[in-house]
Amino acid sequence: APKSPDEREESQSDELKIEEISKDFSELSTQLTGIALDLEEEIRQNSEDNLELSPQGSRRDSVLSGKEEEDITMEAWRMHQKHIFVLSEAGKPIYSRYGCEEALSTTMGVMMALVSFVEAGKNAIRSIHADGYKVVFLRKSPLVLVAVAQTRQSEQEIAQELLYVYYQIVSLLTLTQLNRIFQQKQNYDLRRLLAGSERITDNLV
Repeated sequence: APKSPDEREESQSDELKIEEISKDFSELSTQLTGIALDLEEEIRQNSEDNLELSPQGSRRDSVLSGKEEEDITMEAWRMHQKHIFVLSEAGKPIYSRYGCEEALSTTMGVMMALVSFVEAGKNAIRSIHADGYKVVFLRKSPLVLVAVAQTRQSEQEIAQELLYVYYQIVSLLTLTQLNRIFQQKQNYDLRRLLAGSERITDNLV
C-alpha cells in the first residue's frame, strides 16, 4: 500500500539520520588514521609530567594487559588492515587489537555514541561502509564489539570473528559475572579481569 504523507516524512527523516551517521563515521575513520595522534601526544605529555611520582605510569596499561602496546603514533599502526575494539555499553575501553586502549578511548566513545544514536530510533546498527572501510558492529550486552577493516572479508565473516572474541571473553568471566559487574558499576575497567588473556584474543583475529 502507498505510504501516507506522515510515513514518507518519517522515511525521509530516517534517511537523513543515516546520512548523518555515515558522515560521522567518515570522521571516525579519520580519527583512526590521524586524530588519535593528538590524544596519544597528550597522554604521553601527562605521563612525562607524572614521571617523578610514578616511574611506571606511562607503562601502566601495558603491564596491566601483559603485552607490549603498539604506539598509535607509528605509521604501522595506521596501516593495519583490521582493527578490533571491545568496549562496554558505557563506552569504557576493554580491548583493542592494536595500540593502547586508553589512547583510543575517545574513538571508542564515538563508536558507542553512534550505536546509541541508532538504537534511540529503535534500530540496530550492523555495519557502515565509508572511505574504503567496512565497520562492523556486534552488540552483545553488556559489551559492544567493533571491527574496522579494509580487507576482502564479507561483513558476515568479520561479524563471526567478533563473535569469537566475545565468546573468548565470556569463557573467561561467564556472562553472569559480566552482567553482575556492570550492573554494580557501569564504568568498571574490565581489563583488570582480562589481564594476560589478550594474546589469546589477538590470535583469534
